[in-house]
Amino acid sequence: MQTIDQKNNTTTTTRNTPTNNPENYPFDQDLKKMCPFKYDHKWQYEDNGWNDYDPEASDKLEETYQSYLKDRGETDVRRVSSGEWEYEVDFMANTQMNVKHANHKVRNIKRVKSQ
Repeated sequence: MQTIDQKNNTTTTTRNTPTNNPENYPFDQDLKKMCPFKYDHKWQYEDNGWNDYDPEASDKLEETYQSYLKDRGETDVRRVSSGEWEYEVDFMANTQMNVKHANHKVRNIKRVKSQ
């Protein structure tokens, strides 16, 4: 743990205090485990019930959605890559289609408040 000496000029006492180094705050990692999403909304897909996207994929889709809201352009469909797969996401229909998979599987998606 990194520390610095902090001196009180009024009392002339000195104490050793931790710096703002992230390694001094392991609870930040615990907090990230409890709420791994970067945004206040997360994305879910329907497959035998509603399932959360992986946090990184959800964040990427949220960034794409926010970009879509700022400039809808001529189409509601955006391409999103996630790992080895690539999807066409239709924000108006709330669907995703896997364009790399031979079946071009289409699933319903939804945006929900993360907790």
